[in-house]
Amino acid sequence: MQRLRTLFVITFSLLLGNARLHAQTGIFKNHDIYLYNNQKDTLVLDSVTGNGLCLCDSVKLTGIIQMNEPDLKIAVFYRNCYCSNEDHGGTFDVSEHKATSQYEVWSLDTKTLLFKAVNSLVSDFNNFNVYDTPNRQRGRNAYKYDFLIDGKGLITIRNLSDDDNSKPDHEEGTYKLVDGKYTKQ
Repeated sequence: MQRLRTLFVITFSLLLGNARLHAQTGIFKNHDIYLYNNQKDTLVLDSVTGNGLCLCDSVKLTGIIQMNEPDLKIAVFYRNCYCSNEDHGGTFDVSEHKATSQYEVWSLDTKTLLFKAVNSLVSDFNNFNVYDTPNRQRGRNAYKYDFLIDGKGLITIRNLSDDDNSKPDHEEGTYKLVDGKYTKQ
């Protein structure tokens, strides 16, 4: 029994040590870091937004594109995340769950986010507050679309499907980089 207790204390201490390390590096704030140029340059990717605890798969680098006009090197990242928030009290209940997948297009030259597309969202909520009217709100928001980027950096969003009450972050169409920003053509 003493041996098991010692193992538990060691494991718990290691977990706390790792938690402190992650909190200092910002991982608990849902930021991911990408090192490039022989680890001389760093990108701190955009944070994932969601209430409660958000868990994300490892970020995937889906491509690096050297654009000629303008002369720019861009990187495209993809990630899946799941956020959950459960909070229950005497006068309220909060139950929210959100699953997202998103693409981020970054300039490796200027280290700036050029375009972010949440191409899949499923959000379910069931909230109760005795003081609100109506006091129970429940629902679902969901949409998805295809995100494509070609070798010239043109982004195409197509095949949008959504619930009646959902508002996707982008409309279907083609987006082109103009003066450091992507705009719909």
